[in-house]
Amino acid sequence: MSDPTYQAALDDFTRQLRGFYSAPEGIEAVEGTTRGGGTQLPSDVLATRAENLVDASGRLGNLTAGYLDADESHMREAAEMKLLAQANAQAQVALTLLQTAIDESQGRSLGVTRGSLTAGSQQAIDGL
Repeated sequence: MSDPTYQAALDDFTRQLRGFYSAPEGIEAVEGTTRGGGTQLPSDVLATRAENLVDASGRLGNLTAGYLDADESHMREAAEMKLLAQANAQAQVALTLLQTAIDESQGRSLGVTRGSLTAGSQQAIDGL
């Protein structure tokens, strides 16, 4: 999996995943936030980032799936593990978005803090 196109897609996906919870310019950190000193991110920022992540994930998934037909078994196994790690990362993001939607519908927070579910996301990134 040393193809430059694959590596560029992987770098793009992991960059977006790592930056998913980071505050865009103009949003201040929330006082008293614990674990990671988070900022509250508006749901529209998260939605836009999620759409971009879906696109990056699709590109990466298509490239990774191509390795499932490799002649070498270690390449096929690596592709399977990477697809599972990618699915795990996507599930972590989906959980964050779901919790944000639940919170907003119940009138609680109008955003998600950076510390939310990032441990699971980090583990998923490490699996890539």
